[in-house]
Amino acid sequence: VTDPQRRENMATTMVGQYCKLLKVISGIGHIQISHIQQPTITGLKRTIWYASILDTKSGENVQSVQKFLQKPKMPPNVFIMYLQKMNEDITKKNPDASRQEIIRKISMMWQELDPEEKSRLAIERRNLYDNYKEKLKEYFENITPDQIKAEEKKNELTAAKRLKQVRKTLGMPKKPLGPFSYYISDMFHHRGDDVPVTIYFKHVISEWAKLNDSDREIYKIKAREAKEKYEEDIIKWGKEMLSLGRFDVVRKSLLQRLSKDKEGKKDRKNKVGFSLEEDEKKL
Repeated sequence: VTDPQRRENMATTMVGQYCKLLKVISGIGHIQISHIQQPTITGLKRTIWYASILDTKSGENVQSVQKFLQKPKMPPNVFIMYLQKMNEDITKKNPDASRQEIIRKISMMWQELDPEEKSRLAIERRNLYDNYKEKLKEYFENITPDQIKAEEKKNELTAAKRLKQVRKTLGMPKKPLGPFSYYISDMFHHRGDDVPVTIYFKHVISEWAKLNDSDREIYKIKAREAKEKYEEDIIKWGKEMLSLGRFDVVRKSLLQRLSKDKEGKKDRKNKVGFSLEEDEKKL
C-alpha cells in the first residue's frame, strides 16, 4: 500500500467516524463525503476531506465538517507505559489508596520487574516511536500555513510557561500590587463565609468608587513603597543573574536599565578623570 493511499484511508476513517457521531446526534440521515487536493508551502499536495450533512427531505447542505490531519503525540517512555498498564489492576486492589501511593507501589514493582519484561516493553516502545516518527514526517509534509501559525503560538506559550517557572525557581521578585489590590486585600478579611466571592467583589468595587482621595492615599502609599522595594530587589536580582551568566532569564527592559547604569558610571569616571588632567595642566 502506497503512502498516499494510506493517508486517504486513514482520513476517510477519521471523517467517517466523526460523521457517524454527528449522524447519531442530529438524527439527519444522509451524509456525503468529498475531498480536494490543496498545494502546501512545501510544494506537495495534501488531501482535505469534507463531510456534508444533507437534509433527507430537501437535500440541502445542513452542516459541513472539515477534517485536518492532527499532529501525532510522542509515545510515553517505558516506565509510563508500564504504569498505564498496571494502573487499573493496582487501583482495583487498593481502592482506598491515593494516586501517589498507587504510583509508589507501581514504581516498586517496576524496580523488581523481570529484565526480559522490561526489554519487551522497550521494544514495544521503540516500535511505537518509529511509527510516531513516520506520522510526524507525514504531518509536516502536509501541514498548512494556519497549522504552522498555531504550532508556533503553542511553542511560544510553552516556552513562556517554562521561562516563568525557571524565574520563579531562581527567586525573581514578584511585581508589587496596586492601590486597589491592597484595598481588596484589606476588605476581604471582613467577608463572611456565607457571602459568595463574586457578590462581595462587586461590593468592594462599589465601595472603592466611594472612597475620597485621602482614604485612597493610604493604599497609594502602600503601593508606592512596595514598588520602590521591588525596584531595588529586581535590580539586585538582575545583577546576580548576570554574574551567574543567566542572561536568558533577565527581561529585556531590565537588561537595558542595567546597561544604562553601567554606561552612566563609565561616563562619570571619564568626566572625573578628565577634570583631574585639566587641573594638572593648570598647575
